[in-house]
Amino acid sequence: MNLRAAAVGALSLALMLAVGAGAASPPGPRERESELVSKIAREKNLIKKAKLETKLGRLKMQRAFEAYDEGHFDECWKLLDEYWAQMNDAWSDLVASGRVAAKKPNGFKQLDIALRESRRDLRDFETRVGYEERQAAEKIRIQTENLRARVLVALFPGSVPPKEKDDADAGKPPRSKSSRRPQ
Repeated sequence: MNLRAAAVGALSLALMLAVGAGAASPPGPRERESELVSKIAREKNLIKKAKLETKLGRLKMQRAFEAYDEGHFDECWKLLDEYWAQMNDAWSDLVASGRVAAKKPNGFKQLDIALRESRRDLRDFETRVGYEERQAAEKIRIQTENLRARVLVALFPGSVPPKEKDDADAGKPPRSKSSRRPQ
């Protein structure tokens, strides 16, 4: 009898938790976007503002991809332009803060990570779009890569950012030492 009461109690507790978890579902992308916009408008600290702009930029990019998948092509390109504006604003705020990225990388690292992820996502997106739209997608990806190169130079002054492999070299096997002719 005791075992049965414990099982019923555990089951009812699990049901209450499940119902409570459903009521407190995370906000949707539109709600998060409006929250981020209002936080950005209120934020006075340029580093924190840049971090928020980076998050908003990534959110805009995800919404752009969703719009493209749903067939809303004009909205997709508008959102990708907004993505680029947010990332560029984040970089401008970081530079305006006067912070030396090599000594205090907070904010710069987050932007670098977001730009690296965005570059990968944009490269995947380029393969999904039609031939006519590929140049527009490539333009945004190249802008993202150029901005990331500037962030890397700020983070690691005196170093040269690594060159990305060209797509033409991607299919070629690496040259081995044994392929050299003896002298």
